[in-house]
Amino acid sequence: MPAHNLPVQQTSFEGRREEVAEIAARLADPSCRLLTLVGPGGIGKTRLALHAAADQLVNFADGVYFVPLSALTSADLIAPAIAGSLEIHVYGAEDPRLQLIQALRQKHLLLVLDNFEHLLEGTALLAEILAHASGVKILVTSRERLNIVEEWALTLTGLSYPDGDAGQTLETYSAIQLFARRARSVDHRFSLDENAEAVKAVCRWVQGMPLAIEIAAGWLRVMSCQQIAAQIPLDFDALTTPLRNLPERHRSMRTVFEYSWTLLSPLQQSILMRLSCFQGGFDLEAAQAVAGASLTHLAELADKSLIHRDPSGRYGLHELLRQFAAIKLQEAGENRSARDRHLSYFQNLVRQAEANQWGRLQVLWYDRLEAEFDNLRAALDWTLQSGQPEAGLSLAASLGWFFSERCFWSEGLNWLERALAAAPDAPPSLRAKALHSAAGLAGHLSDLERGSSLAAQSLDLAREIGDRWNIAWAQAHLALFPTDLASHEALLEDSLAIFRELNDIMGLAHTLVRRTFFAEEKHDHAYAETLVEEAALLSHQAGDRIISAWVLLIKGRSVQYRDRDLKQAARYFEESVRLFREARFHSALSDAIMYLAQAELILQHTSRAVQLYLEALSLHAQNWSTSLFLSQDLLAGLAGAALASGDLDRAATLLGAAHGLFATVDSSPEAVYESPSPYMLSLFQTRDAVRVQLGESAFAAAWAVGTAMIHEQAIAFALEGLSASDKTDPFDLPPKPSGSDLEPANHPASGNLLKAREREVLLMVAEGLSNREISDRLVLALPTVKWYINEIFSKLHVNSRTQAVAKARQLGLI
Repeated sequence: MPAHNLPVQQTSFEGRREEVAEIAARLADPSCRLLTLVGPGGIGKTRLALHAAADQLVNFADGVYFVPLSALTSADLIAPAIAGSLEIHVYGAEDPRLQLIQALRQKHLLLVLDNFEHLLEGTALLAEILAHASGVKILVTSRERLNIVEEWALTLTGLSYPDGDAGQTLETYSAIQLFARRARSVDHRFSLDENAEAVKAVCRWVQGMPLAIEIAAGWLRVMSCQQIAAQIPLDFDALTTPLRNLPERHRSMRTVFEYSWTLLSPLQQSILMRLSCFQGGFDLEAAQAVAGASLTHLAELADKSLIHRDPSGRYGLHELLRQFAAIKLQEAGENRSARDRHLSYFQNLVRQAEANQWGRLQVLWYDRLEAEFDNLRAALDWTLQSGQPEAGLSLAASLGWFFSERCFWSEGLNWLERALAAAPDAPPSLRAKALHSAAGLAGHLSDLERGSSLAAQSLDLAREIGDRWNIAWAQAHLALFPTDLASHEALLEDSLAIFRELNDIMGLAHTLVRRTFFAEEKHDHAYAETLVEEAALLSHQAGDRIISAWVLLIKGRSVQYRDRDLKQAARYFEESVRLFREARFHSALSDAIMYLAQAELILQHTSRAVQLYLEALSLHAQNWSTSLFLSQDLLAGLAGAALASGDLDRAATLLGAAHGLFATVDSSPEAVYESPSPYMLSLFQTRDAVRVQLGESAFAAAWAVGTAMIHEQAIAFALEGLSASDKTDPFDLPPKPSGSDLEPANHPASGNLLKAREREVLLMVAEGLSNREISDRLVLALPTVKWYINEIFSKLHVNSRTQAVAKARQLGLI
């Protein structure tokens, strides 16, 4: 075995299989002579280098040698340090560099140079060694790239950790393995199964950083795993260890980052501090506007492993580093000015997006807002923290259509209501706009009482000041909550007149579509056709996908139910699906796919119909459009598919569930259409065929099971019946809305922000229970538990269980 001086490792090596294989492959490549493992402090560069180097012993005849450089204060000391590790004697007046290179000329070995970032002026020595010693390869660890021609670089990120409810077992994630190993060394009684959620929360928060995971697990000597998970987001200095045999620079995350901080110029420090304002990443334009960062500045910080660039081109900071930089920003007294610049940038971005929400560029702008949604949340939150409520109200109101089209209904409504409560003295026109935007979101959530009240408030306020644009939109939104069909038709007609007068093409097109549905409901087909053709012309001229998709959906319904032309209907639905998919308007997409599935089922294209129903059901559940009629149609359609496949019990249960949902809206399948459509006739035929084939007694039993289901149970049943291959995504399903669920959201400072059931679920989250354990304890369907947790996240404005528990404790909710 060749010689080496690799230090013995006291703990097992976790994960990094891909990185180990990549290092081996690069070192085996004759053209790779210098490989740098680059990453921030605490990411595990040294540990990986030592593990990979040990695997290389058989490949280097003269050995593998480890050279620690962290204690060196000058690049002039690198050559003596290497010589000392190799036991090469340097003597006399001759330059130690020349003596070292001469000794290496005939050697076939691997040098592992650890912690090179503070000695970058010494890279010339490495180039000389490589030029004169052809058998030598060098593996370097550094927080910063060496940036010399000979360098190959491998950038390290955190260990793998579960991000969401993935199907993999915990033991497959190396971050989880590392936490568990360290935890058991601290407390032999530690059980990963009992602490699974808390461990996942810790690993997510530190984004798999090995040093942070080991430090966090060390706190088990005085805290529970759940307490650790709650404490870390609140206190950056919680990531500190008393272990005496760790290097000083690794005893806390603060010292890890402080060391990197000292290697920055004052300008780089200033830029990094301001970049901490960003949440969820940023692009070059935003970095320039908020932090004064040029592309060169970002490249310098990336070279130092302080920011990273993802495949989409966006930049980001590790969350722990972002927290550290935010502390520095606060200490420098620049927090308010930097966050005001952040707010100003995103106010301008949203104004541009709002100006382009109608027409050919709408999808590009909605996509951009979605990419920046974490930053928009941060900007909205800052307006409330910093006493700028009017700015927050303006920002939230301008995001109204984005909230609507990208299905951020509950969260958008919460932001709007918080902003309205915080800005009672804002200009009436702004309040009217925010009120009708909120009404539209309440409509999506089927919160009829709340939506009607918001729209009525908007209309009253707009009429008081004679604001015709807001009057038109308030009336158009109020018509979403019809109690008296005639009066609401009149509201829409007046809105159409105002939008024509103002030449507001977007308002006109949207209101034409809404008016068309009322005309169809009264079987005024000629007027409906006139309205939809006008909307089609406007959307075609503007290149607007969303209205065009609605127009095609309406046309498809018309030819299917009125003209009985199912093939033409399917063509309309196909195009509607394509446009909704391009716009990524998923709630409406599920409607369009469902109508296409209906047509295909009646046309006896059963296999395709089943796949379409499954996709529609998935989207419906994932985005949770609370339309009972859509749920009914999906359940009934799947019943038809079940009949076709011979699953009669399932067909009868689904039919019963669909019938039960009709009963909740005081209706029945036969009453939905005065002249039953081909689809409804097919539904009746399905019911009769299942009854005959199954037998009256068995049919009645299965039917009764279905009719006893509430809305969310029926959807959960339909999903649970799918094969594993059909379940491609987790679905978050809410419970059936009840009276208590229709109350307006409260301001976070209020003690009754969360409903009783939500607080109950949150307490169990704080205990570290998994979704399945909460489901079992409360006797709730698993999708219902997921929905409650999403509602808690939305109301507390957090993105994880750990953040939710920490925020709830701050507010005194638990």
